[in-house]
Amino acid sequence: MLELDYTNVLEEAVHNHGIPKIAFQKAADSSKQVVEAIHQAHTSGKLGFGDVPSDEDAVKGVVDFAQSHAYPNVLLLGIGGSALGPAALDAGLNRPNSGKRLTVLDNIDPDFIRDSLDAISPQETIVNVIAKSGVTAETMATFAVVRKWMI
Repeated sequence: MLELDYTNVLEEAVHNHGIPKIAFQKAADSSKQVVEAIHQAHTSGKLGFGDVPSDEDAVKGVVDFAQSHAYPNVLLLGIGGSALGPAALDAGLNRPNSGKRLTVLDNIDPDFIRDSLDAISPQETIVNVIAKSGVTAETMATFAVVRKWMI
């Protein structure tokens, strides 16, 4: 189970620059309807991956794969939140000299795609395609180009 500890962002921890605890309480109260809607969508089968974080076999499989396939490059295909979330995590967690590179193809500009692919090797790259609907036109078009580049 994932747990959020926001102690160090609170007003009582960092004074004037912190967030008042009441703000979190109000957000929790106002988000109950959203949480219920997500829960209903999950139990009805509309959301396919809600159990993955608590599925120990799935988590172990991802960790084992990551440890046994040490690709220096991750090529992410997606737009909007599908690209912004991973890019933000990379910016916050990846060290400049780690030898790991995340390349995000988040638009269909041919020059951008070509320049991005020219900067990495397909033999040293793992590709992650993110499309919440599974049929996002821009992401699927980019995937067609990347698939050809990979083979």
